[in-house]
Amino acid sequence: MSIYFSDHALTPLVIHHSDDAPGSDKKVRGVSLGDVSRYISDTDGPGEEGTEDGLQTHLRWGSGVSIVFTGTLRSEVPGILKLTKVVLTVKHNSWWIELPIELNELQNYGDRALESPKWLTSVDPPRYVAVKRGDCTTATYVRDVRHSSKP
Repeated sequence: MSIYFSDHALTPLVIHHSDDAPGSDKKVRGVSLGDVSRYISDTDGPGEEGTEDGLQTHLRWGSGVSIVFTGTLRSEVPGILKLTKVVLTVKHNSWWIELPIELNELQNYGDRALESPKWLTSVDPPRYVAVKRGDCTTATYVRDVRHSSKP
């Protein structure tokens, strides 16, 4: 699975499938990715997306089950983080099948549009907060002066 951002200078965040099945049959499964900053780099620098110790989790789920990915992304400067698409990639024999999901178009599909965009605030039990703005795929981040390495 690859997660793409609007800043094309960043490499996509790639999460590989692991055969370690979760020991839960919950309808909402949370996956903590930790600090994903080291897996996303400027296109001029090497990321770790192809390494064996890269991000891995069980990427199979049944009908009615949702997987929620959480993690931290660090930046030296404030900005806007916008997810543009997610690409699910499946390899079957010699075939590679890519299923792109354009996130910014989900709200514009008429009768198939997102009915009520919401963000998950708790996995157990599942709790949501409604997103009461036009773009639910964007988050603004600011400099954390408490943990900044610069004075």
